[in-house]
Amino acid sequence: MEILRSLAKELIKTAKLSSKTQNRILLSNKNEIVYLCIFIIQLVTSCKQPEMKNEEAIYAETEAFRQAWNKGDAKLVTSFFTDDAIRVDGVGTFGATQRGKHELEAAYNRLFHQTMTGIQMKYLDRGEVRMLSPDFAVWQTNLEIIRPHGISTKGHVVEIFKKVNNRWLIVEAHPKFPSPPAPANSTK
Repeated sequence: MEILRSLAKELIKTAKLSSKTQNRILLSNKNEIVYLCIFIIQLVTSCKQPEMKNEEAIYAETEAFRQAWNKGDAKLVTSFFTDDAIRVDGVGTFGATQRGKHELEAAYNRLFHQTMTGIQMKYLDRGEVRMLSPDFAVWQTNLEIIRPHGISTKGHVVEIFKKVNNRWLIVEAHPKFPSPPAPANSTK
């Protein structure tokens, strides 16, 4: 029981408790259960910390991706994907699928330098990360694409991330936007 008490004292010192609360716990030698409870609480909360660090790392990657996208740098944008990544570009019921970095980079080059030169992207919210395992997670958010002349399109993206060499990379991406409106009928 002495080992448990010593361990609990160390854990209490590292816990985010006020000095007054720490002293009150340490001075209550009446019940060894207190030390056991503190130990268990600290153990449980420390297990959640790596997951939170992973989530924050994914949020940082998504923000860095957005910044690279807004620069129109296809090679830099592609660096956020795994080598075997898949991107299903969904615009309404149409769209294209790119497989691997070569196809991804070519598609982003077309987008940035031919199809929608000067476009910008912003996230409408931070999104949500759901950890599937220590090495896989899903992130999704609402976003908006803004064209240089001010017209914007709102959509949604779902991405699967994989941890590769301590970095979270996109293994699969599914951006979705509504179909563009049909051209007005010019017949009279």
